[in-house]
Amino acid sequence: LTEGDSHYWGVWWGEYPYEVYLEKVARFNSEYGYQAYPSLSTLKKISPELDWNVLDAHQKHARGKYLIEKHIAKYINENPSDDMARLVYNSQLSQAWGMGLAIEAHRAAKPVCMGTLYWQLNDAWPVISWSSIDYYGNKKALHWKLKDLYAPILIGVLPTVEGNFTVYATSDLYREINGKLVLNVKDFSGNVVKSYSENIIIPENGCVHLSLDVNEFAKDFDKTAIYVDMQLIENENVISERLQYLAYPKDLNLEKAELIPQVRIENGIATLEFTSNTLVKDIYVESSDENGVFSDNFFDLQPNEEKVITFTTSEENPTFKVMMLNN
Repeated sequence: LTEGDSHYWGVWWGEYPYEVYLEKVARFNSEYGYQAYPSLSTLKKISPELDWNVLDAHQKHARGKYLIEKHIAKYINENPSDDMARLVYNSQLSQAWGMGLAIEAHRAAKPVCMGTLYWQLNDAWPVISWSSIDYYGNKKALHWKLKDLYAPILIGVLPTVEGNFTVYATSDLYREINGKLVLNVKDFSGNVVKSYSENIIIPENGCVHLSLDVNEFAKDFDKTAIYVDMQLIENENVISERLQYLAYPKDLNLEKAELIPQVRIENGIATLEFTSNTLVKDIYVESSDENGVFSDNFFDLQPNEEKVITFTTSEENPTFKVMMLNN
């Protein structure tokens, strides 16, 4: 871990919790990963009846199914689901959460760590694997979240080995950033219950950590009922924004939500508009057109705000199905 590059597989092979990634930060983390199921449509191409005897033949790790379900139970949902669509969804959220923790730990350790390369991008056949894109080109939750995790500027609230949280801002840009980092703690109805801001200077291709004690800062609130809306502002412009949580996804006290998007279709582009009066986490949208392309997916929706995504389709009237962590 102290020189060159490192392949770390203790979380997968060794069955350690995702938090071990916080400790195993090398100079260059060139291989690490965790499995998730491919999309339901891919599984149905493997076996239209979703026969586990067939599906298991497309899982080349002897403990793969067990390991996937173990971390789903620890981080996403303690209750195993017989619904294959929900199992796929939960497995992808688990993979995304764990890989996100690793990538953030790597990037927040700059300049000690200057490289992070996850295993793996894609698949050579229809398989249950560590990929972020399955064989047929369907993006798993991890791949959608990589847009933020590998963005040139990344801000976040990261748990520490000691159990606290550190607030960081890291940049891959070859210029100094002189701005303000703003944290608004909100309840799941969108009310701001506490705020904090600090002027920061991020060095060229560098990282800064705030001295803020997040545990002390949020001690008056139930961490399962709040989230942190973070913004990095430079010259009055928001140059980075993220929603951060202080509890495992399974422990968040989310309200049930009915989420039906408003859909408009014009010239092969479907526009989907989402609104809600409560926080909705990890919204996954699926279409009857398996060959269509979404502009975004696996996203969070803040209360009383609008989220608009598009879907490029060749069908005249594609239908859409929505899944979320809330339900």
